[in-house]
Amino acid sequence: PLLCSSHGFLMLKFIFPSISQRTANRILRYLCLVSLLLIPQIFGGVHFYTTAITLGAFALVFLLLQPEVLKVPKAILPLGILGALIALQLVPLPLSWLHSLSPALYEILMARNAATGTEHQFVPMTYDISATLHDFFKVVLYILFAIALKTSLMRSRHMEQLHWGITASAILALAISGLHHLTSTFEPYGFYEIISIGNRASTYIAPFVNENHMGAFLMLAALTATHQAVNHRSLNWSFIALVLSTSVFFSGMGAQLSLIIGICCILAFNWRLRPLPTASAILLTTTVGYMYLVLINP
Repeated sequence: PLLCSSHGFLMLKFIFPSISQRTANRILRYLCLVSLLLIPQIFGGVHFYTTAITLGAFALVFLLLQPEVLKVPKAILPLGILGALIALQLVPLPLSWLHSLSPALYEILMARNAATGTEHQFVPMTYDISATLHDFFKVVLYILFAIALKTSLMRSRHMEQLHWGITASAILALAISGLHHLTSTFEPYGFYEIISIGNRASTYIAPFVNENHMGAFLMLAALTATHQAVNHRSLNWSFIALVLSTSVFFSGMGAQLSLIIGICCILAFNWRLRPLPTASAILLTTTVGYMYLVLINP
């Protein structure tokens, strides 16, 4: 409740008497950009302390804003549904309900009770309560991040900063991965332990958990750069889009196919801008590379 309460704002206004809503909004925008740049580099941001620190930072800045300033995007509805489903897994349910909802989990619990000689009448639907709770807090963080973006990025120049933040984060991730290969370091940052990294010659070592996660993030950044190249007819954005699109070829095929579909959509939605010099070249490069991987060198 403190996140959207005027009492919380008044409390922090007492601590920071000179801060204005404009300044707080600017802090929120910079927090979004810094989080977007750094969090993916912390081994995909999967660790609990990453979520906890970022969640606390957003909550603190939200307390500096009055409730009427916050803008809630419609896109948080599916995130809210996802969060509710995750939270439902944490609620202890009668065993009779659990038998109907998840027969496999019911059998596992019965075998555990028989082995330990204990009997629990109410159990949650999750195998790992701490991991499920962590996922719930990550969804809460995603919701706060979406509200922060909607609130703080109101102008076109702010959206330009967001696009640069996405691409800069992807380029930084590529640089970190390249350093790992150059130094023959097969554990992320030298101390994160992972179970399997597949083919070390073609797999991104860091900072994501596996090449599929890395490919999805690179694909998002490549589509962002392609969109900017089409809208601004910029050679800089075109070069960045080509670099990121090429890097997607060293990840999973799902990201590669999604990249081609995304570039086709960008071409279709922006056909009046005649984006042939930029997006068409990127599309041709990605399509040829994808066909080579699928047909020639599977």
